[in-house]
Amino acid sequence: MEALKIWLKLNPWLDRERERERMEISKKKEEEEEKYSLSQAPPITTWRSSRLNLGTPPFGHFAFGFYQEGQGFAVGIWLLDGSPDKTVVWTANTYDPLVSATAPLVLTKDDKLVSTAEGGQTKSIVERLEAPIYSASMLNNGNFVLYSSDLKIIWQTFSYPTDTILAGQSLILKPEQRSGQDLSFSSVSRTNHTIGRFRLTLNRGGLSLTPAWTIDDDSSSYWTAPDLYKNEDFFKFNLHDNGQLYVARENHTVSLNLTAGWPSSKDTMVIYRATLDPDGIFRLYSHSMRKNNNSAAEFKWESLRDECSVFGSCGINCYCMVGEPINCTCPWF
Repeated sequence: MEALKIWLKLNPWLDRERERERMEISKKKEEEEEKYSLSQAPPITTWRSSRLNLGTPPFGHFAFGFYQEGQGFAVGIWLLDGSPDKTVVWTANTYDPLVSATAPLVLTKDDKLVSTAEGGQTKSIVERLEAPIYSASMLNNGNFVLYSSDLKIIWQTFSYPTDTILAGQSLILKPEQRSGQDLSFSSVSRTNHTIGRFRLTLNRGGLSLTPAWTIDDDSSSYWTAPDLYKNEDFFKFNLHDNGQLYVARENHTVSLNLTAGWPSSKDTMVIYRATLDPDGIFRLYSHSMRKNNNSAAEFKWESLRDECSVFGSCGINCYCMVGEPINCTCPWF
């Protein structure tokens, strides 16, 4: 009986202690959430595509995360096509993509998506947004999207292509970009996604391929598709789900058709991608997705058949001979 009286006297005190501990735990949790990491797992964790936010069951055709690049790692998106060599479709920071093998992706309290390395060094992937980041999603069309709290898209990889354009992606030439817009840059190689030597540009005169570090005029183009109207200011470059690659006007009528598209199949899902390859040729590929995300890749279209027609294909003071691969001769070296 005496023990019960003592317990009754202590019970309010115990309740207060429990409440104090609960508040301390809650406060620590809030402090941790000020700097929320997208991955508490090992640094090469990936997020596969789904229409749900990161951390949900993954069953899509694309993955976002860290992939091995030479002796380091890069942040990017790749197609889950069963290939031993990843089909990378987007890479962050192509001027300097490599990050440490121990660098996680972190969403900071000032709403920057960064990768952090030992010693506190950071490399921004996303910054200067119009609203705080509320959630992120890897969509099944290959688009990695950041949302605000009202579910408005505040940033997406589809707006910042690297060497590849995916089906469903539209790139807009606006009136203020009269001189042209760089749509994509080639990579150095298929295993090095640092920005390469060539670029695809859309301007009011049409599409053009040029060496990356040349001025914007017709003399530097080694391929053009001029079929636009110079008295119009708004164009969109699109890759349709059926493989149609085209430029449309503001009223959605087609101004330039590069490919007409292909019939869809009820039995097989086909994913199209248009890539400015390291050799400077713009190509369209299809991936027929099978079970377990195994795909059969197929070449569908290319801007040029002669690689020697690409300006600078062999470098300075060298000449090119057609072959598989091409033969470059540099007699002055």
